[in-house]
Order: sequence, then C-alpha cells, then structure tokens
Amino acid sequence: MRILLAAPSMHIGGAERLVVSLARELLARGETVAVSGPEGPLDAELPAAASRLLVPERGRSPLGAVANAGRLARLARGFRADVIHAHNIKVSAMAAAGARLGSPRRPRARVVTTFHGVVPSEYRAAAMVLRGSDAVACVSAELLDRLVEAGYPRGRAVVVHNAVDPPTPLTAGRRAELIAELGLADAPVIASVGRLVPEKAQHRLLDATALLLADVPGLRLLIVGDGPLRATLEIRAAALGLESAVTFTGTRRDARDLIALADLLVLTSDSEGLPLAALEALSAGVPVVSTAVPGMHELLGSGAGTVVADFTPAAVAGATLAALRDPQARARQGAAGRRLVEERHSMAAMVERYVDCYRA
Repeated sequence: MRILLAAPSMHIGGAERLVVSLARELLARGETVAVSGPEGPLDAELPAAASRLLVPERGRSPLGAVANAGRLARLARGFRADVIHAHNIKVSAMAAAGARLGSPRRPRARVVTTFHGVVPSEYRAAAMVLRGSDAVACVSAELLDRLVEAGYPRGRAVVVHNAVDPPTPLTAGRRAELIAELGLADAPVIASVGRLVPEKAQHRLLDATALLLADVPGLRLLIVGDGPLRATLEIRAAALGLESAVTFTGTRRDARDLIALADLLVLTSDSEGLPLAALEALSAGVPVVSTAVPGMHELLGSGAGTVVADFTPAAVAGATLAALRDPQARARQGAAGRRLVEERHSMAAMVERYVDCYRA
C-alpha cells in the first residue's frame, strides 16, 4: 500500500511522535510511506525512505484550511496514495476534502483518522467533522464511547491503542548526570511531561505542589515541555513560592530519561486521549497519577497508578502524597505498568491494527 501520513505539524507532541513511529514501522513492513504537514524538529527523526511532502502552517484561517485541502489533494494524487492517515480534527477535514478532489481516473484515497481526543465541549463538532473520514481509530475505548455518544457511527470506529518503543534502561551514570544537572540531590521527584497549553492544565499541578511541600519539604517537580503558557506558568510558580521546588526544563529529547528518574509521573490535564508520556512512564516502571480524563481509567485500572476523580489541586496533592509515602505500592504499580505496556501497547500490535484499518 501507499500510505500518506498527514501530520498536524512536526513539532514535538504525541500525534507527531506517533507519525514518526508509524513511518518507521510501516516502511519496515515494506509499505510505501509519505509524510505531509508543516516543518518541525521531528523531521530530523523521520526515516530517510519516507517521502516528505510539505504543507504550510496557516493557523486557524478558514481560507488557509481550504487552500491546504487543495494542496493535500495534489500531494496525495502525486504520491498516488491508497490511504491518507490523518492525525487530529483539522487535518482530518482537509484530508477528507482533499481525497474527494482526487482524479476521476483513479479511485480516491481512503481516509483513516486517529482521534486523540478533544475538550468535552467539542465532541459534537468533532463527531460531525469526522464523518468525512472512512474510518476513525480512537486511542482508547472511552474516547470511542464518547465520540459515538456525540453522534459518530459506531460501525466506522475502532480502538487502536497508542504504543511506545521499549525503554532504554537508565544507567547509574546517566542518573547521576541528570541529578547533578538538575540539582535534585536525594529529593523525591515528580515529573509532568507535555505541551504547556490550556488543556494540559499544569497550573493545577503547581497549586498541588504548593500544598505538597507542607508534607514533603524537599519535593522537586520537573515540568518537561514547552508551549505558549510557559511564561504564565513560571509567574504562577513564583507567586506560589515554588522557585526552588519547580524546574521548567523546556523541550527535552531525553524526556524518557527524566521520566525514568522520577518517583511519579503526575498528569493534571482537562482532556487527553491516551498520552504517550503515561505509556513511557509505565514502560519504565514509574507509576502515574492522573486526573480522570479519557483513557486513564483504562490504562491505570489494572493497578499501574491512580486516577483522581476530583479535578482539584487538593485531590491531586492527596493522591500524590499517598503514592510518595508508600514505596512498596509504587513498586507494585511499576511492575504492573511494565506488564501492561508489554502486553497491550507494543509497537508491533499497534501497527498491525492500523494496517488492518487500511486494508478494510
């Protein structure tokens, strides 16, 4: 098959990293692969055998979206795509429109969209837009149920869980390097990994950390990632008196090492699909504390972490404190997380499911 992976960008994010993994794995299976989307730092990680088709970044402009739909149609025709695999709602709409602008002399490309989730108020609009796709792959069963409740046909939706590569063990030498670089000493460490954008709600974690310091005076928080809210979050951390407790690392290529270094990964998002950071933590044996966003009950219900039902800093702080105070429970959760990723979130299983979608 000739598969065009339509990415929202090639900046560092979960959907974009999934595109890189799919390009690599599909090429290894003998498929012909191209990647479309705006340029970004993850271009450096794409395999050389993947054709790169550039689509300009046009923000939220409706006219820009129409222009990009036309460009995507031309790129798909030139590549002779059998399948356009879109990642996120806007790219899905452009791919569906572009596929229908195909050549009358050749069957149109089919559109498969990976649905990574939206904020609760946008599900109905998402279900409407996604009707333009031939099939939708939801990254968790809860996402699929919510999308169907919002009006998407159940018969055209499947669950394809996200996956991560096996971790590279953190050596004692590398651990010592990071501890020295970040000035962690023997402090308990919690980490949060993700873009600094409203839906990730890192402000909730800062407020929870301020509460935790009363019980865990040496606690350190690593906020790994970057985004438009960084300056706002840094100001909030300073106002809470957290300058010595919180480190904003920015974007790090060694984010998996930072996760493995931590005692816990804590996610306080308002919306998610199935975050790769959580899978990376579990694969490294690091338990996860998360707000009750889609996918997390499914991921952590086997005992690999804690889901916080109440989206408040106090509830997040309470769950985090309980985990930090019980190292034996963390060890059990870490072992459960490793088993879960090995059994249900392997790269081979994910790619096989996507290839099944393409063939269907």
